[in-house]
Amino acid sequence: MYNCYCDGDSKLAENGRDCVPRKVLKCASGYEVQSSVCVDVDECQGDHGCGFKCKNLEGSYQCVCDRGYELLSDALNCVDIDECATGRHVCRQRCVNDHGSYSEMKSLMNLSFSILKF
Repeated sequence: MYNCYCDGDSKLAENGRDCVPRKVLKCASGYEVQSSVCVDVDECQGDHGCGFKCKNLEGSYQCVCDRGYELLSDALNCVDIDECATGRHVCRQRCVNDHGSYSEMKSLMNLSFSILKF
């Protein structure tokens, strides 16, 4: 019968034969230890707090908005862009803001109807 021992900065592995580093690996924020290596955590898989979509970045994440919306200063929530009020439209007649887009109202002999949706 024999016993294995490790020196200094090592400790005996679970197999009872090998020595492994005693130091605990610390990873930067946004990373976690997997097989003694720091790997990126996909924050978008958990409760990220984004109001619309979440984009995983290396070591972090970013909230993103659908087209027609812009990110608020809280960097979590999105608000509709009023293309009509900001002049971000191509309407020749009446611009009508919609959620995430806008439409153009055209008049034809006192009748109004929406023909274009962007």
